[in-house]
Amino acid sequence: MATSLRPKARPNKAILFASNALRKARNDVLMDLGQMEKTEDYFTRLPERQKRTKKHLAEMSERRKGRNKRKRAAEEKAAAAAKAAREEEIAEAQARRKKFEREKGEKTARTRKLLLNIA
Repeated sequence: MATSLRPKARPNKAILFASNALRKARNDVLMDLGQMEKTEDYFTRLPERQKRTKKHLAEMSERRKGRNKRKRAAEEKAAAAAKAAREEEIAEAQARRKKFEREKGEKTARTRKLLLNIA
């Protein structure tokens, strides 16, 4: 029987830490959902998890506020442009109406003049 002189390979600590962290996260989720019995480790990690969750929710809220401000500003700008276009359209329509009334008035005056001369 030949024995190997090579020492046994030790697992990488980073891999162990990552797998342990993933296992803890998985277990926490299962405990949150009630699929697994809650342990002391769960209750130990719970306050820190709650603190991180509140922090991330606050950051998400701030990002959403910024996005809403930009969206609202764009909507206000579009509304102002639409209002300006509508006012310009109204002014143009009024100018056309005044021109029409002026021309109609002159036409009526010419007709009246002709009628008065004939009569």
